[in-house]
Amino acid sequence: ANTAITCDNGTVGITAVTISHVLNGVDVYKDTEALEMNITGLTITDYDGVGLAVWAENQTLDLQMTDCVLSGLPDSVGVSTTSADEATGASIIMMDNVTITGGLNAVDLLAMTDLDLTLTDCKFYEQYETAVVAEAVYGSSNVVMDGTLIDGTDAFDSSTIYTVDADEAYEFQMIEPEAGNRTYYGGS
Repeated sequence: ANTAITCDNGTVGITAVTISHVLNGVDVYKDTEALEMNITGLTITDYDGVGLAVWAENQTLDLQMTDCVLSGLPDSVGVSTTSADEATGASIIMMDNVTITGGLNAVDLLAMTDLDLTLTDCKFYEQYETAVVAEAVYGSSNVVMDGTLIDGTDAFDSSTIYTVDADEAYEFQMIEPEAGNRTYYGGS
């Protein structure tokens, strides 16, 4: 199948669902009002595109994922969200006990205004680009990680290991490196 579950302009609640061997696992598009999604116990394996893709055209995107497991093929993305409205396009993403293995990115999030991402007891393994991408175009991107592990040890075509083991609260500022001063796949 190209996509296992597609939803346009509906309410989304997913509990105890298993999907395998698809291009995209779950694809949700909403253009009428704020989008609220609650996903518990979702398992998606062997997807080639995106495990969970969410596009909110208007208003706020509110996504809560609990006890989910996603395992993608080398060029895949685990969770991709876009909140596209330039005036009200905020995203609130909360993941608790979510494991994502493989692919380019585990989590790739874009909000036009503010983005709040909370990762609690999550595990991201083998992403060979960036495990967590959180971008707010016209606002702030706030990322909180608690008990979350990012491990690139067995990443396809990569030699960099990233781990986060937090006992305290940390505040990060994302700074774009100057051109020519980047590290890519362990090189310089």
